[in-house]
Amino acid sequence: MENKSPLTKLSLLCFFTILYNIFFWKEDLGLNLFLFSNFILVALAYLYQGNLKNNRLAYLLISGTFLASFAVLYHHSLNSEIAWFISFTATVSCLQDSALRTLWNTWVAFMGNAFISIWNLPKELGKVFSRTTSESKNMKTVRRKTGLLFVPIIIFSVFYAIFNVANPIFADYNRQALDAIGQFLETLFIDISFARIVFFLTGFWILSAVIYRWSDEIANVFYLTGTDLIVRKRIKRTEYDSKFQNLDLKNELQIAFLVVISVNLLLLLINAIDIRFLWFGFELSADVKLAELVHEGTYMLIFSILLSMAILLYYFRKNLNFYNKNAWLKKFAYFWLFQNGILLISVLFRCYYYISEYGLAYKRIGVILFLSLTLFGLITFYDKIKNKKSAYYLIHVNSLAAYILLILMSFVNWDNLIVSFNFQHPKFNVANAIDIEFTITRSDSALPIIYANLDKIDSTFKISVYEVEGISYKKINAKEYFKERKKDFLAHQKEISWLSWNVASARTEEALKK
Repeated sequence: MENKSPLTKLSLLCFFTILYNIFFWKEDLGLNLFLFSNFILVALAYLYQGNLKNNRLAYLLISGTFLASFAVLYHHSLNSEIAWFISFTATVSCLQDSALRTLWNTWVAFMGNAFISIWNLPKELGKVFSRTTSESKNMKTVRRKTGLLFVPIIIFSVFYAIFNVANPIFADYNRQALDAIGQFLETLFIDISFARIVFFLTGFWILSAVIYRWSDEIANVFYLTGTDLIVRKRIKRTEYDSKFQNLDLKNELQIAFLVVISVNLLLLLINAIDIRFLWFGFELSADVKLAELVHEGTYMLIFSILLSMAILLYYFRKNLNFYNKNAWLKKFAYFWLFQNGILLISVLFRCYYYISEYGLAYKRIGVILFLSLTLFGLITFYDKIKNKKSAYYLIHVNSLAAYILLILMSFVNWDNLIVSFNFQHPKFNVANAIDIEFTITRSDSALPIIYANLDKIDSTFKISVYEVEGISYKKINAKEYFKERKKDFLAHQKEISWLSWNVASARTEEALKK
């Protein structure tokens, strides 16, 4: 439980708001985010140290947030920044409230806490200041201890002035230190604009939701509650009511059985076709429209897998799990899950053929990652039916799997992977194959790879560049476009400080200067 004074929390809020203003104003994300994130984690562990006891989710999230912040420092990629934000917000809520045991609840709690902070923060500030001024005994103690410093400060100042005159080396160090402090204060206060004031106030508001945990009734409405196992509901009934209850279960079992059998037969036919034409000896021909096969076919098949899981979730939600005549229904449900696994592999084949023909892109990578989570979902669904687990268990376990995958994927620089793969693709310069414009407009971290492969780009190839963002654009030569990007990147690197340092940008700068 939290036991720190309101003044301690206010002091931390002010400190981190100032730090936020220094670290992130007109800076890229890199070393600043790594340091800031981990400073915040240390402060929260101090404020809410009682909530760390036996809280495995908290330790998992702390580890994930640290790794994600390191991934930002290393890759400086959008996916690592998104992973950090999701992990960080979940970690904050988990440390603030030890009762939160699911990832969904931690995110809901943070959003609710940030929303409530708009009203609660001004009240809290008023309480702290009124409490400070009203506690006269404490104020007298503060004034008395401050008065004790007066004589030592005077004596120290005299000796400081003497040594500053007597020792030229000390005087030089003193001048350098004062110049550095002066530049810092100038940076902090001179560059004040409406945008910076908004930036400062936004940081103050968000950080208040990080430091303070308000009583949040709004978020409670959206919390997931439950247990991992389905609880059998036994209701006392008359003999007459019991007969109708058994009849209801029997009817539901028969309907479920018909649904599972019929869809299994249809799925068996679909899988046989896919295995015959996709798994073995697939050849691209004029009769096979690969884009249609992947774009429309993939999304519909994924939808069918999710729909299958939703139907099974409905039938295995309550007392049908405990009905003594459900053995065959379970067996056919397992077969349905197995067939969905086969269908999933077929979708992977479709995606593989499309990548082989047209190269890598975000959606194609996203489909593969989503399918990996879907496969895990099928496995946990099998466990749910076999061991009578609840929907709450499915959401909890699969959200953890999605979170772990998100953290792991933050260590992959997808732009570099896409650009490297597409440049090495045998159909790079074939018309209507690799999207060259997409490939060479990836993030700055991919510039060295583009630089090394400029000779592979057709000298006449042109790309679209916005003149006025979102309104008009012009066509320019691809190599000229790269030169402009190179110049802009190197100029930007001179404008930012050491706080923005990250491995990816440092490597890019070194490669482009050669």
